[in-house]
Amino acid sequence: MTFNVWPATVAEESVLGDFLKLIADAGSVRGRSVLLVGQSSWTRTTLLTRASGRLGLSVLPLGVEFSRRAALLTRRQRPLQAATLLQGIVDEAFSGSSIAVIDRLEVLFDRSLRLDALDAIKRLAHGRTVVAAWPGQYGNGRLRYAPAGHPEHCDHAAAGCLIHHLS
Repeated sequence: MTFNVWPATVAEESVLGDFLKLIADAGSVRGRSVLLVGQSSWTRTTLLTRASGRLGLSVLPLGVEFSRRAALLTRRQRPLQAATLLQGIVDEAFSGSSIAVIDRLEVLFDRSLRLDALDAIKRLAHGRTVVAAWPGQYGNGRLRYAPAGHPEHCDHAAAGCLIHHLS
């Protein structure tokens, strides 16, 4: 389903309602990460924006802020400080909130950072519910990013995450 900017259709409102319920349910789950997967980047961003608006929150476009701050570090410092930098950005953006809504995660797959993107998201979810748009695919209980053989390829079991799959 592709979302229109305005007005929302009955089907779009139903999808949004289901997504908001999953976010609410995540508050009682250990790990508390909700991943929005599937469709186009635009569709995921639109749904995140609508959901965050209903929750009274903003969406953090992670790639922009992370890249801006990482550029201040040397190439050698980036992998050593990537996880701390990520945590600081999210803590600053969502200070006092029990939910963080994050989009544009692609930067986390940059091999030079030596981060495991899914693990990084799960670590962020230790202190609050993290709602994020997964930029890859989901199927058979697995989250994937980039095709096999690509330097940024990853393939993880989705255990410990609540998945909202847009088909």
